[in-house]
Amino acid sequence: MFLQTVGIGQEGELVVGGVGVFAGYRGR
Repeated sequence: MFLQTVGIGQEGELVVGGVGVFAGYRGR
């Protein structure tokens, strides 16, 4: 939501996006 980095050992969220990711899921 805020796109902030986290320190080593802390929990966070990984957000992956882009044209290549979209193309991989298209038509599934």
